[in-house]
Amino acid sequence: MTVFTSDGVGRRSAYYRSVVRPKMTQRQLADAACVALGTIRKIERGERGVTDATLEAIAHA
Repeated sequence: MTVFTSDGVGRRSAYYRSVVRPKMTQRQLADAACVALGTIRKIERGERGVTDATLEAIAHA
């Protein structure tokens, strides 16, 4: 299992979430990806690494 620790992943996630029309909130992304809201927040702030499975779930959401 690979864990991406760069905050670049979080910044890109926040960016793409903000350019979606209509804009997607962190709560909406968490619900769509079946990931805890706190996890999304920590990933976007660069406080937590992201596993392959979580990254895939976020990408599909």
